[in-house]
Amino acid sequence: MRGRYEYDEAAVDLIYQLSGGRPMKVQLLCLEAINYIREQGRTNVTRKDAERVGEAIKGQDLWL
Repeated sequence: MRGRYEYDEAAVDLIYQLSGGRPMKVQLLCLEAINYIREQGRTNVTRKDAERVGEAIKGQDLWL
């Protein structure tokens, strides 16, 4: 994804915090964030995007 999408530093910090640094959770959050911004025609993930994605996947079975 390098060169195609950007993450604000605050978004990176929040994704790390929400995931506890666990690689699978980081990957899930990032995938959902990219899908979310692509729907809007954007290429930059903000902290607000990360917050929305974090809230959206909290209830999913994959989020252990």
